[in-house]
Amino acid sequence: MLTIKFEPFQTTISPQFWSDLREYKLHHAKLLSDKLLIKGRFSPGRQIQLRSSNTSSTSQEKAQKPSTLKPRFNLEFILSAQRNLLSSTSQGTLEILDSLYKENSQDCTFGLLYNYNTIEEFKSIDRNALLKEYTALIYSHIKSKKQQTNPLVLSLFILTTFADLKRFKFYYWAAYPSIVETIPNSVAPNSSPNIASQTYPISSKFGPLGLLCLSKEYQEFSKSHPSDCLIFSLTYSSHSPDNISCFIDPSGSQTVAGWILRNILVWARSTFANQKISVLCYKDVNSFALFQPDSQSFPENSFQSILYEIPNDIQVSESYQSVGWERNLAGKLLPKLSSLEASMDPLMLASSSLDLNLQLMKWRLAPSLDLSVIASTKCLLLGSGTLGCNVARLLLGWGITDITFVDNGSVSYSNPPRQPLFNFSDVGKPKAICASENMKSIFPAINSNGIQLSIAMPGHHVAKQNEESVLADCEKLDSLIQSHDVIFLLTDSREGRWLPTVMGAVYKKLVICVALGFDSFVVMRHGPPHQESESPSILETTSHSDQTVSCPRLGCYFCNDIVAPLDSLSNRSLDQQCTVTRPGLAPISAGIAVELMTSILQHSKGIYADPVLPENYPKKSETLSSSNDNSQAVTSVLTYDKPIPHQIRGFLGDFQQHIVLGNSYDKCTACSDTIINAYKNRKINNFLLCAFNNIKQSAPEGEIKVDSQELEDEANFNYLEWLTGLSELHRKTDMLDVDDFLVSSDSDSSEIKDIGAESDGKDDAFNF
Repeated sequence: MLTIKFEPFQTTISPQFWSDLREYKLHHAKLLSDKLLIKGRFSPGRQIQLRSSNTSSTSQEKAQKPSTLKPRFNLEFILSAQRNLLSSTSQGTLEILDSLYKENSQDCTFGLLYNYNTIEEFKSIDRNALLKEYTALIYSHIKSKKQQTNPLVLSLFILTTFADLKRFKFYYWAAYPSIVETIPNSVAPNSSPNIASQTYPISSKFGPLGLLCLSKEYQEFSKSHPSDCLIFSLTYSSHSPDNISCFIDPSGSQTVAGWILRNILVWARSTFANQKISVLCYKDVNSFALFQPDSQSFPENSFQSILYEIPNDIQVSESYQSVGWERNLAGKLLPKLSSLEASMDPLMLASSSLDLNLQLMKWRLAPSLDLSVIASTKCLLLGSGTLGCNVARLLLGWGITDITFVDNGSVSYSNPPRQPLFNFSDVGKPKAICASENMKSIFPAINSNGIQLSIAMPGHHVAKQNEESVLADCEKLDSLIQSHDVIFLLTDSREGRWLPTVMGAVYKKLVICVALGFDSFVVMRHGPPHQESESPSILETTSHSDQTVSCPRLGCYFCNDIVAPLDSLSNRSLDQQCTVTRPGLAPISAGIAVELMTSILQHSKGIYADPVLPENYPKKSETLSSSNDNSQAVTSVLTYDKPIPHQIRGFLGDFQQHIVLGNSYDKCTACSDTIINAYKNRKINNFLLCAFNNIKQSAPEGEIKVDSQELEDEANFNYLEWLTGLSELHRKTDMLDVDDFLVSSDSDSSEIKDIGAESDGKDDAFNF
């Protein structure tokens, strides 16, 4: 009696499988641990000839030596429509496998994937119970289906995994559930195994006619399946009164059967009771596929398949054992580890790791976070100093990889300690270009550009010979603002923010302004002009608590000013020329600015998002509701349709932070309709040079015109104030102040006289 030996599979998992699993876990499954359907294909083992490497050997000693390659089981992910069948339908595993078999999904086999959230869960699995569960499933199917057995059930497999997405390590343990009955699977005692080996070709058993029948059987099977079909089929041969069960044997050894024969024998004993069982293991499918019936002879080694004849006259007990967990390379029953980090492209590793941290936000804390909107945002940073460096790093942390730096300065020795994108070796290099290059060294996949450009400013005179180059720089800045989605104003000077503010209002861009004091800061978003397609009433009102309140257009950085921006850089002492702030102020304000941008990008109204209203903001309704709770309005920066602050002002002196609302000003020198229209017609009215040089220019038709008396004082003339009407406002205000002073002086004089009369000059307190 020769006991049949079974060769287990060697599970082979490609990097593509792990990549698909990582994608599924990170973007779809998240914290879910539902079992999934996956595909498996086995590659038959085969014998290869090895030649001796000993140079002193004779020709006979150098003869080729046979060696056997183990059968491999390759796994692959499948389409989401199929892989989620177990969780999306009420069907059980057997019903789903039956439906897949009927759909001609026989070019592969199917298994179940269990992916766990923690390594502790993976280690604590009751694997014996899991194996028994599926061997019981296979056994019940065999007993109920008999000759209608689904091969997909007999070849069912299990894969348990834990994916360490951060380190690109994947722990896995595969099982091929098999039934071991209480009697050994052995060859009949009164016969010997019929093995077609190098010594005993299979033709000695079947002859030409038998081989022809077997060949036709396999060729018919192959026609309805892909040419690389490796899954077995249970069929019957018509050339013999005995039934022959045939399957493609993955084992390459001539004396060892493939692992799947275990379940086939259980099926055969149940189906052919009290009959001799013959199982043909196809080990050389190419020989059967190419065999021609007119062949007169059979070359040696043409057919290496094995035919097992097994007695079936013994009553088999209903009890059985479950086996199938794969051993590791050391031969121990332990899981395996696949580490991809060393073999992956470092650039891909960096991109995947950046995406990982962001995707994890959606697992539990912010499920509706739209990361694609953030990642596709193009940001323009005007200023590459302390604020610009900090803002850029935080934008990269949010996955924004399209960043442009604009600056006209160079890195100085004082910059590297406070500006995190610069090193000592960068001293003397252009700031914008250097910041861009260093961002690429941090994250090579970033699309970062540095542009050395001067931003023209009002009050800073432009010489005649420089007018052409200055206007060209303005047009370049204009094109940059048009091509970006978010504009950050991070310049050192106040007037340096004026021109970008005008352009941002013209093109309705999201403009985030950050300004620093010694221990205070302001972060604000500029209010865009009203949308032409919407009525002002829609944008000027917002529902806050239980009432409707008035909410005009939000202001810009210059809306609170009643004077135009002037030259603030000349005639300044050293402490006024340098940015003297507490070191922690820039990172704090930069973080708030980036989070403010993120909140607006997630809001359904975008740049028109409703602002958070102060408690004392005037209401349209007469009665106020006590439920007006601003703290609820700003519970999270990722709460999409809640009000978003207009301005955040912080004070490190007492560690206070306040939310402020500022309305737009119709005479604003940067975002008013007058300025917007003047900028649109800049090539006609010479608007920019007039603003830079304070040149007198007639107001364009339809815009504000002022009295000629306003222009009498040449030294105090300001073009922007004149254009917007601020000069006229100043003149009228001055006249009101004079009148009030005269009235107040007359009243005070009479009152003093009355007091003096009463005191009669005796009280020194009233002697002036």
